[in-house]
Amino acid sequence: RRFRAAAVAGGAFLATIVVGLVAAPSASVYYWAHLVSISGKVNSKLSVGTLNNQSVQGMFTRMLGDGGAASALWFLLCVLLCVLGLVAAARASLRGDELVGVVITGGLSLFVSPISWSHHWVWVVPAFVLLAHTARTRARPLWWWLTGTFFVFFAAWPMRLDLFGNWDGSRTLQPWGLIWLAPRDDDRERTWTPIEFLLGNGYLFAGIALTLILTWRILRDRTPLPTLAEPIPPPVAADPDPVSSGSARH
Repeated sequence: RRFRAAAVAGGAFLATIVVGLVAAPSASVYYWAHLVSISGKVNSKLSVGTLNNQSVQGMFTRMLGDGGAASALWFLLCVLLCVLGLVAAARASLRGDELVGVVITGGLSLFVSPISWSHHWVWVVPAFVLLAHTARTRARPLWWWLTGTFFVFFAAWPMRLDLFGNWDGSRTLQPWGLIWLAPRDDDRERTWTPIEFLLGNGYLFAGIALTLILTWRILRDRTPLPTLAEPIPPPVAADPDPVSSGSARH
């Protein structure tokens, strides 16, 4: 029931559309007029199944190609994730765990979007803060392992890769994430080995795993949610003259 926050978020979204129409009117009109076709194909050369698209639809397109099966599986999995995730995010917020709710909601936005480029995954920053804080406060090795694994997947490492994910010793060292070790583009994603499949969907798998862990921990906690307290009546002022009020003893 945060109506003001919802209005601000909705207004900010509409403002981006207006700015886009003013700054690039023809491109903006084309985008909104072809939104459905864009969700299935980025352009004539680039499929939604390209490695750079770390979304659920991107993963299924890499597996099954551009077709109805990929879209159907994308829809079903997104419905399941959203139902569980939004309920968990709401419960976390009501308990005062705002960061948990934000991380879950941010992750869901990446999963359900038809296109979630690798640079859209800025939500890993608050997620890493949450993991590090949990590991520090709980002081359990499991949480430190999760934090370290999360960092390894999403950190940028100095590597010499060409534009298709092949190691090229003649190139200068540049920061790459582990997903870029998998072959990409020109339908190379369709011939991935099992290891390349895990690497190439690494952002998505790590994000879904973290979201499911957080959701499970929240939903299994059956502690009643806090409710708004009843208004406390103002204290009754003491009568300065107990005799006149009839409260004196006789």
